[in-house]
Amino acid sequence: MKKNILLRLVVLVFLSVIPALGISQVSIANKLWVGENNEYIKADSTIIRFELFSKKFGNTRVARFYSLSNDTLKLVDSNNDESGLTSNFLVKLNGKSQMTLTPLNSGAKQLTNLITLDGVKERLSYKEIHHFPFDSLKFEKIIFNATECFGRCPAMSLEIKSDEKFRFIGGKYSAKNGHYSGTISSDQYNQLLEILRYAQLDLVECSSNQNIDLPTYTLEVQYNGRIRYFKTCVLPFVLDDLGEFLLTLPGRVNLIDSNEKFEIEFNTLKK
Repeated sequence: MKKNILLRLVVLVFLSVIPALGISQVSIANKLWVGENNEYIKADSTIIRFELFSKKFGNTRVARFYSLSNDTLKLVDSNNDESGLTSNFLVKLNGKSQMTLTPLNSGAKQLTNLITLDGVKERLSYKEIHHFPFDSLKFEKIIFNATECFGRCPAMSLEIKSDEKFRFIGGKYSAKNGHYSGTISSDQYNQLLEILRYAQLDLVECSSNQNIDLPTYTLEVQYNGRIRYFKTCVLPFVLDDLGEFLLTLPGRVNLIDSNEKFEIEFNTLKK
C-alpha cells in the first residue's frame, strides 16, 4: 500500500515538472511547418522564423526570440528585451504534426499581419512538412553553383544525374580545386531523392536576391519533364536541406580527376 502511494506521488511530481522542463518545445523546434498559403515556420531552441513568398515583396522573413510556457508561445524582438512586451500565442498541437497558433494579445494579432501580409488573423494553422510527400517524383538531373562570399564560402559547380553520375568543378574553399567526376553512392542518391520529395518543387518560390557579402546559389532541378530554376543568396526554408546536402556532398564523394576540363551549364540559361 505504501509503495503504491509513493509511486503515485512520484508520477504526480514528474507530471508537474514537465512544463518546466520545456518538453513541449521539442514538438515545435527542429521541424519545418507549412501554412495554409505555403508560408513556413522554422524554429531552433531559441529563435522562431516565419517565411512567406509574395509576388509583391518576394521572400519575406520575420524572426523572433521565443519561449514556451505550457501551451503559451511568447515572442520578443530581442533576447535582451526588458520592455516586457511580448506577442503571445496559444499553441495547440494535434499529435506531433499539426499545429495552430491563436493570438492571445494585441502584439500577437499585429504579428499575424506581418507574418502573412494579409491582415490580422484569428488563427494560424500549420502542418509538419512530412504531410506533403511528392511520391510521383521522377528525378532527372540537378545542377548547382555556389559563388564565393565575404568569408570562406566554397565556390563550386556540380551536376548529378539519375544514373548517379556526378561531375564537380571545385574553386576556392571547396573540397578540391579542379575538375572531377565520379558516382555518388546509392545511400547518397536515396538521401537526395528523399530530400527532393519534401522540397515542394511544384510550389516553392524564391526571390532573386543577391548580396555582395553572401554567396549566390544557382539551382536547377529537372524532374517529371519540368525544370525549376532558382538564383538567390538565401534559399527558401524548404530548400535548406537540399542546399546543405549539395554544399557538403563533394567532401563525401570519391572524386576522380578528369582528364579534360568541362563546363557545367544550366539548361534554363541556354534558352
